[in-house]
Amino acid sequence: MKKTLVLRVTFVIIQLFCFTLYDNTIQAEFVGPLDVSEVIVRGAESFSPSWIIRQVGIKNYRSLTSETIVRQKAYEIEDLLKQRGFYFAACDYMIEELPENQEVKVTFRIDEGYRVIIEDVRFEGNFLIADRKLRDIVQTRPSGFFSKNFLNEEAISKDKNNIEKLYREEGIEAVVSRVEKAFNEEKNTVTVTFFIHEKSLTGSFHDQNARNVLEQFSLMQKELGELREDLKS
Repeated sequence: MKKTLVLRVTFVIIQLFCFTLYDNTIQAEFVGPLDVSEVIVRGAESFSPSWIIRQVGIKNYRSLTSETIVRQKAYEIEDLLKQRGFYFAACDYMIEELPENQEVKVTFRIDEGYRVIIEDVRFEGNFLIADRKLRDIVQTRPSGFFSKNFLNEEAISKDKNNIEKLYREEGIEAVVSRVEKAFNEEKNTVTVTFFIHEKSLTGSFHDQNARNVLEQFSLMQKELGELREDLKS
């Protein structure tokens, strides 16, 4: 019994010692500068690995001099895919030590997820400029029967600037305060809503525009009055 117990304790101690050595080896493996001889991209189904490598600027493997840079490039790959519609894309990495010449191999592992189809685009807070006029200038548009438009963060960023530019041209000070995305995971679709904060009219706001605005508010007040009467009845 004692011999069995001693053997078990000895075995556990050896295991812990070996694990400690292995763990220290793993932790110490990439503390110093990296000398990368090979970069592999796996899991990219919609884009070629060479294209991804060029887009994130790692055509020259020697630029990956540390694990921090490798990690940053993984984030850039994620962002690259999200900008092209793969909103839920993820990318991690693995660094493997090669036995010869103290070099390492870097592997980026991509999970593209799925492309999110734009189902609807809405505008909130735009009392002075009609939805129709805003839809004409944005790149983020609902998908049609024969075509699919995918969620694109880069396009949304440009749309925010274009909306604010249109307001300035109309003589109105306004900002896009936020953009909300309502996802439908069952259909892989999204509804994008631009929230606009109209601040004030500038000196270049024309009299005709002012009259149009007053007419719009008069109609709104009339409709609200009729709605109140309907609710009472």
